[in-house]
Amino acid sequence: MNDYGDTDASFKYNDFVYTARLPQEQGDYFHCSCSVFSTLINLKNCDQAVNEFIVSDLSGENCVTCLHCKFIKKIVIPTLRSGNVETKMDQFIASALNYQGKDVIELSRIRDTHKFSVKIESEDMPSFVNFTFSQRINKYIVSCMNGKCRSLRGHKKVINNLCNSDVCKHMDVIKNHPELWEDLINDQFSVNPDIELDNETTEETDISSDSSFENCFDSNSGLWKFKCRSSHSPAKRDCKILKSYVLARDRWNDDNLERLGDGS
Repeated sequence: MNDYGDTDASFKYNDFVYTARLPQEQGDYFHCSCSVFSTLINLKNCDQAVNEFIVSDLSGENCVTCLHCKFIKKIVIPTLRSGNVETKMDQFIASALNYQGKDVIELSRIRDTHKFSVKIESEDMPSFVNFTFSQRINKYIVSCMNGKCRSLRGHKKVINNLCNSDVCKHMDVIKNHPELWEDLINDQFSVNPDIELDNETTEETDISSDSSFENCFDSNSGLWKFKCRSSHSPAKRDCKILKSYVLARDRWNDDNLERLGDGS
């Protein structure tokens, strides 16, 4: 489903989340990948004795944490059980059944970004795979957005190398559906003249072959030494703003945690 802003509830046309209903003996359990769900599930008034996905409102009624779960519980499930197709919402939900059992679903296709949902039998939740046009190399980059895959090699490839490279299991599913993306191989836009192409950048460039992430651990000091790619210098330990942020974070996460005035 489309996501919405966690501060102003604005509809996000090109951002997506996955929501699942997992039947349990004590009742249905809902899970959503949106930030609202992640925030509300940790609230202190969460009734975890019943189901950790619900909270109690002022009237004492149990309410689903995010709008995605609420939509599934209050509208989708009753509609599917009744089989009604009288309203546009009923028809919309019924039409979604056409995607049942498919391992790849195209979610969005705009000028320079194409997003897909990939479902693997061994996993309860789907993952997202994006095709994003890079003006730097004038080609599409294929990226798996699964957190575990992003920590490993093979989660990002130039589209031309997709079929002949070792990739993660989600991108491997995408490889088996070339009809969904093969038209993007030769799809090129005019390169922004303000962006300078690297002389070493070629069509065979593999995004995952960046050597700057190799040998970054110092075994003597026990510290990582990644090169900082940000133009902002890191805050010093005695930075007053950093201290205030640390204390504010602690108050949000744990009221019983105490720190000294310097944040230590």
